[in-house]
This record gives sequence, C-alpha cells and structure tokens, in this order.
Amino acid sequence: MVIGIGGISRSGKTTLSLQVAQQFGQNAVVLHQDEFVAARHTQPRIRHGLEDRTDWEAPGSLDFPAFIAAVAQARSVHPVVIADGLMVFWDPKLYRLFDAGIFLSIRKETFIERKNQDLRWGRVPDWYREHIWNSHQKYGQVPPTFRPILPLSGELPIEIAPVMRFLMEVAAGERK
Repeated sequence: MVIGIGGISRSGKTTLSLQVAQQFGQNAVVLHQDEFVAARHTQPRIRHGLEDRTDWEAPGSLDFPAFIAAVAQARSVHPVVIADGLMVFWDPKLYRLFDAGIFLSIRKETFIERKNQDLRWGRVPDWYREHIWNSHQKYGQVPPTFRPILPLSGELPIEIAPVMRFLMEVAAGERK
C-alpha cells in the first residue's frame, strides 16, 4: 500500500507519517518529499524588494522524477510506503502511485502562528509566509478526482485509530 500525506507547512504531515509508520512497524517506510531537492542551479528564485531567496514552495524546487522513482522502488520492496510532503498531490505521476491519501488542513491563522514559532532557518518574513500560504493553495491541494482521501484537521493532535481504520478499509477494498 502506498499512502500520500499532504498539507501545508506545519500542518502535522511528518508527525502523522511517523505515527502511521509506527503502527505498521517494520513493514513501513517513510519518504519525505523535502529530501528530494532539485539541483541548486535549477531551483526557482523569488524576489521581494532587495531580498532574493530560493522558492521552496514551487514544484521546481523539488526533484519530482527522483521522488517518484523512490516511491515506485520502495513499493516493490516494502508492504507500506508513506510519501509525505507539501506537494505530494501536485504531480499526477506521483499521486497515481498512491492507494490512499490523507490531507491535513489548518487555518491560515494557525499556519502563521506555527510558522512564527518555527525558527529552524531563522525568522520567516511576513511576505514569505504569505507566499507559502498562496503557493499551497496553488500547488498543494488534492485533485478533485483523487480517491480515496481522508481529510483531517491539523489543528489538534490526530487520533491514530480512525486513520488506521480508514487505511485498513482501503487495503481491504472497502473504500474507493
């Protein structure tokens, strides 16, 4: 089974991916989309005033062919593959590998609050936070025809039991 987990930055994708993987034990592997970065010279740039930075919110910042290949290869080795990332539902070649999807949503206010607390790469300027939100609306949404999808709120901690019930139903062919 291949599971795609998407949502905006700070919505809980990695936390949920690791929880699901833990439920499946040694049968599962997690592939994080942000580990598949495009070659530096091909990464898109964004400019705001005098500030110029890599646009991590655009599909061109990721090496989709390598990520797709990794998911396909992992599927041939592991019973459960979990692919998480901001744009896991952007490329049809990727999301067509998924047997099920989970999408985490948070309110813009929650996103801003959480992003303000995330200082791993320093403080994110207001204009770039707005860019992240707008890019997510453009590149991070689930295609309307993708099924089966479990929409979840990332506002509060996720209860794993209903998630696993959904995944078991998909695996048993009870959900389409």
